Amino acid sequence: MKKTKKRVLIVEDDCGLRSFLAEILHINGYTTCLAGTFNEAILRIDQEHFDLAILDIMLDESGSGIEVLKYLRQVRGNGIPVIMQTAVGDDAHCVRCLKSGADEFVVKPVRAGPLLARIEAVLRRSTGSTETPSVLNLRSGVKFDYNSRELIQNSGERIHLSYKENQLLRTFYERRGKAVSEGTLLVEIWKMNPTLAAEFSGLRSLVSRLRTKLGDAAEIKANYAEGYRFEI
Repeated sequence: MKKTKKRVLIVEDDCGLRSFLAEILHINGYTTCLAGTFNEAILRIDQEHFDLAILDIMLDESGSGIEVLKYLRQVRGNGIPVIMQTAVGDDAHCVRCLKSGADEFVVKPVRAGPLLARIEAVLRRSTGSTETPSVLNLRSGVKFDYNSRELIQNSGERIHLSYKENQLLRTFYERRGKAVSEGTLLVEIWKMNPTLAAEFSGLRSLVSRLRTKLGDAAEIKANYAEGYRFEI
């Protein structure tokens, strides 16, 4: 049984999908508040308490999910994690969601397992942000600033990380000392089907680039039967 009693705002214009999402969340220990239109979503944001929002990108003529997201960020700040639902899986569309302030996205048709995994991940990161500083200590006095996407050397030199390098390092850091499979990383960093791991070289290239930037600040050990182990 889930211990969490987090409250989730679901904004979805499809009544059937809205009910499906609410049922899945209730079964897994969450409570929900629901909105089916842009105006209902704005009303919920103004009047309701919630810990996370799931927003459909396509709503009605009054406004889109992106506009709901922007309003949420304007009135509630960055403290509430947001997962966007989109029927379009191309990179440009997903980048638009992330640049508008979303923390994650799911591509329709929505499946319960991946959605719940993303909810748990963003809530974990959100909870951690109030307890764990965004600047984390690595080896040799090097610091990792997640917010600015930089490695900060003792000398003050700053090494910039790409968006995916930053996400990968944070994922490794949160699981430091534990094996992380390539499938898990594909889901969390690329939102990709983990069964495609053997055919995808982008992850290993990303790990290689991150190793180079880390230098002696941390070690990423590879065991292709288990995945990767991050040690500091």
